[in-house]
Amino acid sequence: MSGVDAEPQPKWTFHVDRPSARTEAEREEHFQAWLDKFGQPYTDAVIEAGDTPWTTDVEQRRELFMRRYKALNPTDTQETAA
Repeated sequence: MSGVDAEPQPKWTFHVDRPSARTEAEREEHFQAWLDKFGQPYTDAVIEAGDTPWTTDVEQRRELFMRRYKALNPTDTQETAA
């Protein structure tokens, strides 16, 4: 359509924006940002409410968070035939 002012579309960068394309340092930075914004406030709120969070160990949280960067092995999710 001529005469329509369309906003320019951002360059397609899916291949460099996906989490697996991040470097180790970027992954750690992303984890720290998540921990500061969501992880620690959630833990504090749970404790303040008188409940117990599933963990307060930062290393356990980091290990779980970093799983998003690993590809699943399909054989781990399939039941073996008897």
